[in-house]
Amino acid sequence: MMNFLKTELGSNPVIVEGIFTVPAARVFEAWTDSDEITQWFGASPNSMIRAEIDLRVGGIWRFIFDETDQKTVCLEGEYIEVSPNNKLVFSWKHVTETTGGEKTATEASKVTLDFEELGDSTKVTLTHEGITSEYGLLGVGSGWENTFASFESIIAKTN
Repeated sequence: MMNFLKTELGSNPVIVEGIFTVPAARVFEAWTDSDEITQWFGASPNSMIRAEIDLRVGGIWRFIFDETDQKTVCLEGEYIEVSPNNKLVFSWKHVTETTGGEKTATEASKVTLDFEELGDSTKVTLTHEGITSEYGLLGVGSGWENTFASFESIIAKTN
């Protein structure tokens, strides 16, 4: 059951929305702290190996999911807008890098996260736009659904 995905799978843009019973400052911290984000971001809790976050406009973020002697698989991008507790905008690419130096990456897309405080809760609206492949649109939609579900079960319930 899709609780958070507000657009049909395969739609562009992908819109995901959730209301979480934590303040906006807490939600923003969970999205921007490298130790915290590894606990809940991804297909399932703790599916990320590590996160590198340079939280400033022009700063690079990188989420590593698979790292072996042969290759590294990650998501990465650059922060376009950083407004603490209100908004995050960043570019997004899926990247595979081999130890031989070969790098393949999807075309950059854009993610906008809006945090709206509603009393003791926060409404998070995520818009992921500019995905060029049908496969990417399907994967991103279900991926964000799983990520929001993990966020709800781990971060929102620990506060």
